[in-house]
Amino acid sequence: MAFAAALLAAGIVPYVLWQQDVLFLRPVAGWLPEEIHFAGTLPERFFRYHFADIAWYAALLLSQDQLARGTATPLTYAVYALPFVCEAAQSAGLMPGTFDPLDLLFYLITLMIFLIWKRKRN
Repeated sequence: MAFAAALLAAGIVPYVLWQQDVLFLRPVAGWLPEEIHFAGTLPERFFRYHFADIAWYAALLLSQDQLARGTATPLTYAVYALPFVCEAAQSAGLMPGTFDPLDLLFYLITLMIFLIWKRKRN
């Protein structure tokens, strides 16, 4: 669970650096450093637009696995599908946010890495 917590914390970093106007940072807005200029390099684009989603999905996968004690339940499969369903809902206009096909790719890679890790761990 400590690693999942670290992933949750790491997912906040892109918002602190580039997107401080999000709701969850408003209570600490006065304490945040000045936003960093966004140059648009490929690594910066990845970190700004995808890293938080990946880190938070990985934390969700790890937490759910820990809570279920490695046993597959219906909730397990719902957790696996959650970000894909959210992206589909964004694409259909059923949920606020911006549909990004690259997010789907990164979610798939994250899920594959998690499932490989889980299989090797057992």
